[in-house]
Amino acid sequence: MSKAKATALPEIKVLSVKQPHAHNIVGGFKKIEHRTWHVHYRGQIYIQASGKPVKVKFETGETDFLPTGLVIGRVMLVDIVKKGHSDFEWVLEKPEEIKPFKLKGQQSLFIRVVDTSKIEVVDNYFEWVNLAK
Repeated sequence: MSKAKATALPEIKVLSVKQPHAHNIVGGFKKIEHRTWHVHYRGQIYIQASGKPVKVKFETGETDFLPTGLVIGRVMLVDIVKKGHSDFEWVLEKPEEIKPFKLKGQQSLFIRVVDTSKIEVVDNYFEWVNLAK
């Protein structure tokens, strides 16, 4: 065993969101996420793209498949507003696209231990998708 000081890796909070909604959240186009449940937590959450790959057409006219099974960005969860009996609007701000990394999703807001020193903010996560697979 090494005598070097050991430190615990930080935990991140992750929300699985189906495509194309995950893409639109980290791109800053979708600022409200509808859920049937709420949490008391406010702060940074990572967005994991879930579901089946979805073929989309971009504003440029190009078509491609949006990736799934990857964490593609992060946002700040700043508020949750109750709308009706079982509808909650999660208010999201400060979206950032990150170099994608594999992560198996799950339901609810979940926690994972990740080496955050390796998470890199990028201009376009989509350019890095093939390297993350």
